[in-house]
Amino acid sequence: MLRGVRSACACAAAFLSLLAGFARGPSVRAACGACHDDVDFTTQYVANGQAMPPQPDDSGCTICHDPQFPGPLNVRDAHLHPLRDPLFDSGVNFEILDLAEAAGGNGNGALDPGERIALSVTIRDDAGGDVLVSWMKITSTQVESLTNTPG
Repeated sequence: MLRGVRSACACAAAFLSLLAGFARGPSVRAACGACHDDVDFTTQYVANGQAMPPQPDDSGCTICHDPQFPGPLNVRDAHLHPLRDPLFDSGVNFEILDLAEAAGGNGNGALDPGERIALSVTIRDDAGGDVLVSWMKITSTQVESLTNTPG
């Protein structure tokens, strides 16, 4: 079973040859067209506010889709999996500020088995921006611990 981030592109070998150099490997238009099957390379293509002129051969592809220059038309940037894209997945970092007995405990200042806890945390993205709990899909947490108690 596959686990983790995977490319969804069925033309991975052709795609990798594109990244190595547009002139090598299979036809650029054939490789791109394997996944982007809505493109007719004989006519102007318009998508996402961009217009691509007809491409009668592979010679004009790198004018806009050069993998050496960053941007939305760069082959690497355009095919970056969202979980590997720091602009999309900015990371979630939890900092524990306080852990104490919750209301209803015995008030002895110790966390005894079965007592509820009060946990104060800050949640920030990798850029240091606050993340609101309401933005998160899962807000339920289970805390477990192992304790060594004297015998």
